[in-house]
Amino acid sequence: MMGAEPGLAVCAAHEDAQATATCARCGNNVCPLCLEPDSALPDHCGACRARVGGGQMAWEREGLPWLRRWLLTTREVLLRPTDTFERCAPGPWTASLAYAAVTGALQAAVQFCFLLCGVGCLLAAGLWEETIGPEGREPLFVWIMVGVLVAYPLMVVGFHLLLVVVRALLFHAGVMVSGGGEGFAVSFWGAGYVHAIQLATLVAAILGNLPLIGPLITLFVYLAIEVWTALQLTTIARVRHHLTPQRATLAGWTPFLVFSAIGVGCCALMILWFVSTPMWPDQ
Repeated sequence: MMGAEPGLAVCAAHEDAQATATCARCGNNVCPLCLEPDSALPDHCGACRARVGGGQMAWEREGLPWLRRWLLTTREVLLRPTDTFERCAPGPWTASLAYAAVTGALQAAVQFCFLLCGVGCLLAAGLWEETIGPEGREPLFVWIMVGVLVAYPLMVVGFHLLLVVVRALLFHAGVMVSGGGEGFAVSFWGAGYVHAIQLATLVAAILGNLPLIGPLITLFVYLAIEVWTALQLTTIARVRHHLTPQRATLAGWTPFLVFSAIGVGCCALMILWFVSTPMWPDQ
């Protein structure tokens, strides 16, 4: 690194760098290494960003196109989740809900494209009637298929929003049991932004089609998603609900434990049904 020229202002944090601006909070000289243009506080030095708490999520900032705000927020949450939730103060719960809705809509758009490609391939190969059956030519069936295609993106977005609400309720229940000091809006705010990891389900949807190992990969991806989510909720419980590390762990992992219990219960019921059902009818 080249040193600062004699007679010019020097950065307060980097003595070998020339100052190019001053921090909007403390007034110290700063250099480009101190500033983060894409952060919620682009005119603050690193120390002040840590003290203030990062201000807002990029999604909650005004003056930027929605797609850029979504990309910045997704990058921060996925690549630097712990640092992001420690620096960024909770904002409106409606903002995090809107972020989750956009995330679900973009995921639905990708899945919808794959669905259209699949239908198009069947039609182009002349396999539609062979796959669907003779009723595939019936006008009523065609209209039902059109309705399903139109409603599919809406159903996906609705599922994502429902998942955020359920996760927020379970998380806040764990927070209350653990003695958390903040309201439900903080829990909902966190549950909305950690929903960014659900983009990984697109990988599961693609790799799940592999023969033999596809279902195993899908199971592993979904398990990894829930573990990652639990870890970030633990950070939110510790930093924003002011819980001890042990109590924060209990609160953060509450949704994972509940979902796991439901999954194990469903598997047990399926096994019982399979065992109790005769494989061959009585002659």
